[in-house]
Amino acid sequence: MKNIKGITLIALIITIIILLILVGITLTTLTGENGILSKASKAQEETIKAQLKEEIEMAIMEIQIEEGEKGNKVTLETLGNEYYEELSKKLNEITIQLNEDEITGEYKGYEYKIDKNLSVTIEGKIEGISFRYQLDPKGYTNQEITLTIHAGSTNGSITNIQCINDNVSKKDDGTFCLTKNGSYEFVVEDSAGERKTKIINIKIIDKVEPLDFSISKAMTNDNKVKIMVDAEDAEENEESVKSGIGKYEYYINGTKYESLESNYILNNEINSNRYEVYVIVYDKAGNRKESTNTLKIGRTIFVANEGNMAGQDGTISKPYTDIQNAVNVSQDGDIIKILAGEYTLTPTFVPNTNDLISVGLLADGKDITICGENSGTIIRYNAKDDGAGWRRPAIMLGADVILKNLCFEFTPTEPDSWGGPNVGIFCSCSGKVYNVFFRVIGPNTGAYLYGGFPKFQIKNCTFFHNKGEVLPNWDAQAFYENIATNVTPEENPVGANKNVITEQFGKTDMSMKELIKASKENAKFIENKVGVYYGTEAWND
Repeated sequence: MKNIKGITLIALIITIIILLILVGITLTTLTGENGILSKASKAQEETIKAQLKEEIEMAIMEIQIEEGEKGNKVTLETLGNEYYEELSKKLNEITIQLNEDEITGEYKGYEYKIDKNLSVTIEGKIEGISFRYQLDPKGYTNQEITLTIHAGSTNGSITNIQCINDNVSKKDDGTFCLTKNGSYEFVVEDSAGERKTKIINIKIIDKVEPLDFSISKAMTNDNKVKIMVDAEDAEENEESVKSGIGKYEYYINGTKYESLESNYILNNEINSNRYEVYVIVYDKAGNRKESTNTLKIGRTIFVANEGNMAGQDGTISKPYTDIQNAVNVSQDGDIIKILAGEYTLTPTFVPNTNDLISVGLLADGKDITICGENSGTIIRYNAKDDGAGWRRPAIMLGADVILKNLCFEFTPTEPDSWGGPNVGIFCSCSGKVYNVFFRVIGPNTGAYLYGGFPKFQIKNCTFFHNKGEVLPNWDAQAFYENIATNVTPEENPVGANKNVITEQFGKTDMSMKELIKASKENAKFIENKVGVYYGTEAWND
């Protein structure tokens, strides 16, 4: 019996020892560095990080989609400045700090960073003092900024928040007033004596108004008028950033129409109404600038080579058949739209001149635009002597007239009263001629220009001449730019010509369309970007 009792006591001791060993192993398995609880905690931490990363990336993606639909690109810089407010609205607890090559901040108790590729990394949980701030306003502004700091600590309470910059004032409510861009250093202390420093870079204040700009008008393919705005924000300086143009206000006969676009199409076809238009632009900080000019936009007067002679009123249903009649009834701001077809001009006597002059197309004293449908609109004028001995130029334009997007075929058959080759295309002109293909066929056409005035512009045009020469400045006043021609032009005495390229193309017996095709395919013209297929309103056929 004694032996049995001894064995039992030893077994009990051994059992206890084994149990203690097992408990130790179990505790190590549960709580050790690589224990179950530690692994579970790490897994939970990684899950939280993954969730926060996904939330930030989803917010960025939403902004990219929203701005992409507007034609805007989201970059690291715009995300930290321009779209700061949108990001902070989508993620209420986020702080955003734009640095040179990354964005850093805090989100739901964790530090994060965004690189230049907009990839998000969650750095780790914040221990000790946590620090986030709020700006009012959040986006670009031309006013002072109120900065509110929200701080907490795992060590205890926050005892002090201060800014060490001299030019920053602290308000009674504990917020800070920032009046200019720059780097601001803040220090936060807690009850345990821990201090945390935070640098906040402010780059959202813009107090400079946009640059001076003008507005212009153009016809759309469906015969509507488009207002075009050429506005830019002022460049960045020491005190202001360049926020960019934010919105446009179009004032049409006094009524305001707001838009985010730099052009505005009048919804109704302009047949009987007339308008005065000016524009005010605002940058994204709220600074404004009014256009330097006011446009007069009149009705569109249509001309067609086939139409009812009775009841012509210039509407699309009752177009004029004579171009000069349309010009005669036009008023300031009107657009004369010459539809596709072939037209012949009848000479018009020009009164109150010292010389006897008859002209093919007379448009003087009005602010109008005369336009065609590119190669579809062909206008012909034969400067034949009518027995009166008058000079017979083809076109006379006033200072505010624009002639564009058509073909003009000039066929003078006899010399003028001077007896020499002095029949020119233009006479006493000071308007603008854009994207016109000129074909000059005749034995007595010694000059293109005959009597130009200051500010007369001929741009993005092509000239084909069977004989004669280009005299761009009979009195050294016209300006030629981006011109394609087969005849060597005379040098401009004042050096105003720009990009006038001479190259042989086409033959006299070619049709107008064949000449246009030859011009467009000429390698030298293509290389130098000249002719009717060059420019912001180039031909599309």
